[in-house]
Amino acid sequence: MIKAVSQSISGELRSTDHLGRLGGEEFGVLLGQAEQEVAVEISERIRLNVSALSVPGLCGERVSISLSLARYCAKVDSVTAWMAAADRALYEAKRAGLGRVAEAA
Repeated sequence: MIKAVSQSISGELRSTDHLGRLGGEEFGVLLGQAEQEVAVEISERIRLNVSALSVPGLCGERVSISLSLARYCAKVDSVTAWMAAADRALYEAKRAGLGRVAEAA
């Protein structure tokens, strides 16, 4: 499952983007030089492609993914604060239901 999801995500990334596994079922994607609308577009494509996965052994169950977007900018004072904002948005997406994209405030 992890391999299928990571391959699906990788298929939507540009040469300037980077994918990494944060642990468990969580991945991080750095979208290099992406305006907010481009980041949302890429996130939606990732969400749709992962939800379309057919993974052997799941007995027809569908895969879903929740995503968060957090922009790294001058007002973010550390990588830790940036990751915390992304994590809060991710939990917001998960609380809203399966298959959501949430943007950090």
